[in-house]
Amino acid sequence: MWFLILIINIAAPPTLNLLSEILIISRVIFQNKINFLLLIFIILFGSVYTLVIYSSSIQGSKILSLNNKILHLRETLNIFNHLIWGFFLILVVPILNF
Repeated sequence: MWFLILIINIAAPPTLNLLSEILIISRVIFQNKINFLLLIFIILFGSVYTLVIYSSSIQGSKILSLNNKILHLRETLNIFNHLIWGFFLILVVPILNF
């Protein structure tokens, strides 16, 4: 189940995420070339990060001499940062555009 969720996250061919990424990329190409390069960069690093998560969860961590408390703190702060920006985009941006 974990593998299927991560494959959906990286937009593998049998998923709808692939179609949506293709549509987003085709739309961004016509608008701005710099945004296209940024989008490709984000998609590439998101896929690599997902594959590293899967590999480290199945085969164990390859990074030695790291304290687990640091990893938990880093992951917690990362999730908190995404929540802040997510709430900002969901709540504040529509109000400003209204």
